[in-house]
Amino acid sequence: MAATAATEQWRSKEQILRDLAKAFNFSARSLAANRRGKLSLDQMRTTFFELIRPLVFAAGFVLAPLFIWTMLAMYNGRGGSAEAFQYVISCMASPSDLWTDLGAFRTTLAAIITLAGIVTGAIFASRFSVALYFDLIDRVVLIREGRIESSEHEVLRKNGKDPLENYFFHFKTEKFPVSRKAFLALDCGAAYYLYFLPRSRRLVAVEPKIKPPDSDAADA
Repeated sequence: MAATAATEQWRSKEQILRDLAKAFNFSARSLAANRRGKLSLDQMRTTFFELIRPLVFAAGFVLAPLFIWTMLAMYNGRGGSAEAFQYVISCMASPSDLWTDLGAFRTTLAAIITLAGIVTGAIFASRFSVALYFDLIDRVVLIREGRIESSEHEVLRKNGKDPLENYFFHFKTEKFPVSRKAFLALDCGAAYYLYFLPRSRRLVAVEPKIKPPDSDAADA
């Protein structure tokens, strides 16, 4: 039984490569570009959406209160969307008039909600990676060769909530955060080629050491 289980768990390097490709979402064409030290166009598009995601969320949280107040102003007969929006902006510019129109309680509540949106938006905006931005401009991919170890770290949370699970690849002195799918795809302790961006240290591809990364170019 033990021998059967071990056979079922064994994977060839080709299968490991396929599993890693699914985990990191890279294609054969992208891997070929990475082997030449370049980021592929597909990887650029995926990474670009990840780059701007914090800014999208930031804009959403900052603009959400303005949208809510504009809808409420329209509901209260302040005209169409343009007129209602101008009314909201004028109230924000003159808090004393808003205090007179809405009263202390509603004005304070509106200010708290608006401030909460701005603070939350600022938190998301702070997650924007300048290093990743310049990596996308340069499109340079670094290649390293060596053995990779994987690890799983649990962060306990209060109130009986499920712990947060974080996964990492360890390569010499470097530690790369990865997804659970990548963690499961790796054959821990084996030799690999790593492809990552120089400034943000973001892994874009990993492949088992089957042949030199520049062999495609040599074959051509």
